[in-house]
Amino acid sequence: MLSIGILLACAPVKHPIEPLVVPVVVVPRLEEPEARAPTPGETWIALAHRHLDAGEVGMAELCEGKAAELQLWDASLSNRLGLAALDAGDTAGAVGRFQEALRLEADHVDANLNLGALALEAGDVEHAAERFAVVWRSDADHRDAGLGLAHALSMDGQDPVAVYTRLLELDPEDWAAAEAAALHAGRTGAWAVGLTTLDAYMAASLAPDPDAFVLRDRLKDEADAEAEQERLMRRFREKEASQQEQYEEWLQE
Repeated sequence: MLSIGILLACAPVKHPIEPLVVPVVVVPRLEEPEARAPTPGETWIALAHRHLDAGEVGMAELCEGKAAELQLWDASLSNRLGLAALDAGDTAGAVGRFQEALRLEADHVDANLNLGALALEAGDVEHAAERFAVVWRSDADHRDAGLGLAHALSMDGQDPVAVYTRLLELDPEDWAAAEAAALHAGRTGAWAVGLTTLDAYMAASLAPDPDAFVLRDRLKDEADAEAEQERLMRRFREKEASQQEQYEEWLQE
């Protein structure tokens, strides 16, 4: 029999539970930088944009002049004033404004596109291709730049297939790109390429443009006509070769 002393010695010892201490991390409060007040020149530029939003071109030009006196210019403002000049029928003034925007910011997207479109309209395909290419090189996903560049290259006798291919990779349902690619193929006699392009577009589109079917029929007719012409020419050459062979045999007799 165990003694009372042994039982007490074997009894579990209860330790007091100490409270859990969670360290508190004090994060210093970061003070937000105060917003920089616009300079007087920036204020005039902002006012010019507001006047353009309201259709007040004269006031916008006045504000632009005030900013220029403070040696501040804005490419986007120049581009917008170019569009205003274009709306007013002043093409030369618009070109000057777009060129001014590019002097301030050579990669300005809208100014390059606008100059490219005007050059294309004027038949200056080389200059048009240059302007569109500036945008396309920096953003090969830019649809308008791609369409403009491909059209300019096609008109200049260069190969735009790579650009059209990229555009249709971005959007297989892009009818403008598919149509332009098919027409280029037709002009160069690549009927199979044109038909394949249209077939891919129609397969990808839930509601293909009705003109796609008309263009496909036209390309198919032209392809069939060319194939028939080649067949007739081949028969003619074969007949001519046969007659030449018979003539040579007759000479040898």
